[in-house]
Amino acid sequence: PARRIAACQSTSVEEQLAMGVRLFDCRLRMCSTLRSPGATGAAAAAHESRVIRTYHGSETVGGNSDDFLPILHAIAAFLRPNTRSHEVVILSMSHLENFTDADRHRLRELVIETFGSLLLPHPGHGQALQSLTMGQLWATPHRVIALIDDRLPPPQQLHGAGGPLCWAGE
Repeated sequence: PARRIAACQSTSVEEQLAMGVRLFDCRLRMCSTLRSPGATGAAAAAHESRVIRTYHGSETVGGNSDDFLPILHAIAAFLRPNTRSHEVVILSMSHLENFTDADRHRLRELVIETFGSLLLPHPGHGQALQSLTMGQLWATPHRVIALIDDRLPPPQQLHGAGGPLCWAGE
């Protein structure tokens, strides 16, 4: 019974997009893997790779976990041919488990690099996402609203007001 509760999705991101899903709620976990199996101690630490994975539930009771990068790429591939259409995807990233401050910065940069101009920049200056209408959004080339639940400084301190930033769960 716990296995059914812990599993979240059985369809791929591509299938979900084709079915009309436009909100992706991703719980993220930073996982460490060894690039050199069998290495121990300092050698293992030197060959450690940190990978961002999604998760739902505990893997010990059948929860699922997937690499996050292919999810980002699938969303970007779906949106690129449709940048002039009215398609908008909301990507919520939360429960950042095992993330260091450096990992949080890496996540932000990964999202920015993947979506580029498709990413809705944070407006800064006290403007809120709630005041943005779909008509206003459709008048721009932006098609991804990225919400990152994190502990980073305000966007203005990272890239300047209105810079290419993810929304901070406002």
